[in-house]
Amino acid sequence: MWRPLKGLAATDEITPVIDRTHPLEGGSDAISHVGEGHNRGTTVSTMWVVRPRCLHHEVGSRLAGDTSPGSQAAGLRETTMTWNKAIVTGASSGIGEALARRLARDGTHVVLVARTQSRLDALAEELGGSEQATVLVADLADHDDVEKVAALIDQDPHIDLVVNNAGFGVNGHVSEASPQSQLSMIDVNVRCLTRLSQAAAAVMAERGRGAILNISSVAGYAPSPEVAVYAATKSYVTSFSQALHSELGPKGVHVTCVAPGFTRTEFQDRADYDASNIPDFMWQSADEVAEIALDATAKNKGVVVPGLPNKLLVGAVKPLPSALQRRIAETF
Repeated sequence: MWRPLKGLAATDEITPVIDRTHPLEGGSDAISHVGEGHNRGTTVSTMWVVRPRCLHHEVGSRLAGDTSPGSQAAGLRETTMTWNKAIVTGASSGIGEALARRLARDGTHVVLVARTQSRLDALAEELGGSEQATVLVADLADHDDVEKVAALIDQDPHIDLVVNNAGFGVNGHVSEASPQSQLSMIDVNVRCLTRLSQAAAAVMAERGRGAILNISSVAGYAPSPEVAVYAATKSYVTSFSQALHSELGPKGVHVTCVAPGFTRTEFQDRADYDASNIPDFMWQSADEVAEIALDATAKNKGVVVPGLPNKLLVGAVKPLPSALQRRIAETF
């Protein structure tokens, strides 16, 4: 449902086309912009507009003052993209809830996935009831429940965005932690995300369109004592997502990984993590992260770290020796 528009007149019909030569804003992360469109397109001087009913639509303008071919092709400074139907895991609170609200506001039907039915039912009602949202109760640490979600991705052709947001952390030393809590963390943060990404990749690659948004964390950029397993799972998410981005880009599928830092959600309380020493400037709201995440997905950016403090932190930590990375991680 995405395609670059080239020289369309007001009377032109947009027919299904795959164009793997149209780069997007975002440098090397923006491999391609591919897809299909329906309804009519209109070109207006240096702006193009597509407004398909309940499909993706984008509005962009050329970068002022830059007339090079690459910048003209990549000149989508502002992008709005709406999907037909999105699955959002971990939708009952935090970033997942914020993503679901933003998607529903933009006209996307949202499949809300989490364990707590009462929260999902209340959110679905707020979003507009069954016309706008579907509730799917699932414990994503349970392999059978994960397969139910994967089956829905495989069988519903309207699903063109899969958001792997579900995840949790447990604070404390591995030697003192419950083995089940550590393994459940791997099941949700790694196994479930991998299975649902694979299910989405298979059907979207065949269709030549769609998007996968995986939520990681800045914790994945350094070995982190006391959240050792959580940080390792997020390192996996970031690495896996980047590889998937390269695999699926030429097939017309967007894959974006977003690695937020400290976000004001229930996460810290659930993880028994004392964040009282974290300065205010390091924090973001779930709504801020959701906006950045969906914008990055529309532009097919490979990896995005929201917020300047987080960007500076990751940029400073990545080139350091692992011993120094551990020392820095211990301060949080």
